[in-house]
Amino acid sequence: MKGAINSLTKEHITGWVILGFRSTPLQVDLFINGKHVETSRADLFRKSISDNQIHYTGNCGFKFNLRRHKIDPHKDKIEVKLSQNVPLNQKLAQKIIDTQRSKLLGERPVYFFVHIPKTAGTSFRNMLYNQFDQSQIFPNMDDIESNNNRYPQFSEIQTRVGSKYQDLGLFCGHYTYNNGLKILGKNMRPIVFFRDPIKRSISLLYQLRRMIPDYKNKSLEYVFEKEPNQVSNVQTFYMTGGAPPIKQTETQLKNALSRLKQLEVFGLAEHFDESVIRMEKQYNWKLGKSKNLNKNPTSKKEISPSLIREIEKVNQYDLHLYQVALEEFQKRS
Repeated sequence: MKGAINSLTKEHITGWVILGFRSTPLQVDLFINGKHVETSRADLFRKSISDNQIHYTGNCGFKFNLRRHKIDPHKDKIEVKLSQNVPLNQKLAQKIIDTQRSKLLGERPVYFFVHIPKTAGTSFRNMLYNQFDQSQIFPNMDDIESNNNRYPQFSEIQTRVGSKYQDLGLFCGHYTYNNGLKILGKNMRPIVFFRDPIKRSISLLYQLRRMIPDYKNKSLEYVFEKEPNQVSNVQTFYMTGGAPPIKQTETQLKNALSRLKQLEVFGLAEHFDESVIRMEKQYNWKLGKSKNLNKNPTSKKEISPSLIREIEKVNQYDLHLYQVALEEFQKRS
C-alpha cells in the first residue's frame, strides 16, 4: 500500500492511497481522536499521480470535509486509514496487465533478468545498460535511484508496467520467475546468474550486517539466525516463486530444475566472464567490460565450520540446483 496526506486545514484533509495494481477505488475511514466518524471512496483524480505513473488511472485521491466535525487541527488527532476487509481482485488486475501486454507487445520478446541477490547481478545489470537504453528498461536507473537505490516492490511494478510496454526491452530486478510470467507472459526471455549457495549466503550475511544498524558488531551466526528467508534456498525460490525460501519443497526444486534446462543461456558467478561471452554470442549483444560491483569485504576467520554446516542444512535444494547448473554449464561449453 502507498499513500500520502497532501493537506490538512480546518476545512478539509486531502490525500491519496493505492494498493498494488488495484484500479477499483479504495475506501478510506476518517478518525478524529480515535473515533471513526466518516467513510469515503478514494476515487478523485490526482494528476501528479497519473503523470508520474504511480497509478494506472490516477483516480485514487480522497477529500474529507472537516467543517461538519468542528475540529481544531492543532489539538485534535486526525487520522485517515484504509477501510478494513478491502477485497483484492487479483484476477482483474492480471487481466488488465494481459490485455495491455497483448496490445502493446504483440509477439515481441522482452528479456527478463532474474536478479538473484549476491550472484554478481549488480555487475551484470550495469553491463546490460550498455545494450539497452534506459527508456527500454523497467525498472531503470531513475526508478531505482528514486526508490532509495532499491528495486520497487512488485506491487508497484504491476501498477506501472502498463505504461512501459510500448518501449520495453528489458525487465529486471529482484523478482521471481513467476513474477516475470505475470508481467511478460509468453513474451518473456529469462536470463539468470547462479552462484555457489554457500558463498552466496556468506556474502549476503556480510551485506546484511553492513546495511542493518541492529546487526552492527554482531556475529555472522547472529545475522544468520535472524534472517532465515535471506539464506535458505533463495535461488530455488527465485526460479519459481510462491512459498517463501524457507518453505520451498521438492516440487519447487523440480520446477526450478526444469526451468533451468529450458534457459537459452545462463550464467555462473564463478565463471562470470565466460558467461557474459556466451550471452553476447547468443543474443548478438555488446555488453562491454565487466566491473565487480557490490562486493562485500570478508574475513575467513569469521566463517566457522559450524556456520557453514548450518548454511548447508538450509540450502539443500539450492545445492542441488547449483550442481545441475554447473554440469549444464560445462555441457554447453
